Amino acid sequence: MMFQALELVALSFFSLTVIYTVFNTFSGLFYKKKSPTSKGFSITSFCILIPAFKEDDVILDSVSNTFKQNYNSQQFDVVVIADQLKSETIKKLKKIGAKVIEVSFDKSTKAKSLNFALKQLDETERDAVVILDADNILEPNFLVKLDQEFISGSKVVQGKRVAKNMDTSMAILDSVSEIVNNHLFRKGPAALGLSASLIGSGMAFDLIEIKSALRSNKAVGGFDKVLQLQLIENGHTITYLDDALIFDEKVDNKENFQNQRRRWLASQYLYLFKFFPKSLKFLFNGNFDYFNIGVLHNLFLPRVLNLGILYLLMAISIITNLLVQEPVVFTYSWVTLALVYSLCIVIPLPRKLYSKDLFKAFFSLPSTFLSMALLMFRLKNADKKFIHTKHNKKGIDNSLYEIDNGV
Repeated sequence: MMFQALELVALSFFSLTVIYTVFNTFSGLFYKKKSPTSKGFSITSFCILIPAFKEDDVILDSVSNTFKQNYNSQQFDVVVIADQLKSETIKKLKKIGAKVIEVSFDKSTKAKSLNFALKQLDETERDAVVILDADNILEPNFLVKLDQEFISGSKVVQGKRVAKNMDTSMAILDSVSEIVNNHLFRKGPAALGLSASLIGSGMAFDLIEIKSALRSNKAVGGFDKVLQLQLIENGHTITYLDDALIFDEKVDNKENFQNQRRRWLASQYLYLFKFFPKSLKFLFNGNFDYFNIGVLHNLFLPRVLNLGILYLLMAISIITNLLVQEPVVFTYSWVTLALVYSLCIVIPLPRKLYSKDLFKAFFSLPSTFLSMALLMFRLKNADKKFIHTKHNKKGIDNSLYEIDNGV
């Protein structure tokens, strides 16, 4: 009886997980792209901020590509926030036209670097701020598409982050995760008029709004999770542009994967508990947008864990049913949940992604699941120190996307 009660609790939680996933998957199918309707004058002026912590290997390549925007060069600046960059790297950055703000902190965080730089920006010189990671490469028309969105009245915009590299099985799985995330947490909510989830880079903000919202942000990890809630509280809806591409380096080995996911998991559950009471208050006041971002986006386990646990519980239920004749409704439920959840992951994937490399990558899912499961026991203090993921990929190696170089 006790076993069945525990199984019922687990079944209820994972049923809620699958229902929420199905809802967002279905909603994402109705998302309509907001491609720019005009290719006339550049109206919005941008400051592109790139925090770079020990990123000498990639920052020059990223900045060089950023200057290749099909946009009036007088209407945007590229500013590198140099945290422990080599002096020769800083000299080369200045030589290619980037502005450099050097920072030094006892404990480095992205929020500290951004706040330091934002204090130096004149609100009369630039309209909006774009935040990138040091490894990011923008498609040539990224600023053109942002310009149209800001002209239409948006104050907060999240672009579509996609894989910069797909050269290993781990990188392919990371790319799959990004694709599914974009569908579930950005396209789905955006189709319903809700805020898309921020993702840490490829984000654009009205300069005055970002200064105000980020000023009190003390987050060590997951600064974007705190930032998005502050912006929603300030009355903004986070717009998503599915055709404004940012190429982001995907982790290509287990060590980087574990470091990155450990940081993400720690911040996910830290902010779930921190903002849960406030999220309930907003929900009761009719603001589902805040509750959706603050609670529902953080409540459920990462997909690899969900997938692995669902199939594990399904197998246990089948075996238990054969041995002790457990109520067959439990077994049917686990089978249904596992298959439906798998379908929700498959639906967002583009047909071009299906290849022998993808199926080879799927064979590494069990070891990835085990790594994620073990990380759940190593979250202590992960939110109290800056965990840096090293980048080294230059250029774009992703055949899934055709880059529009036209003006």
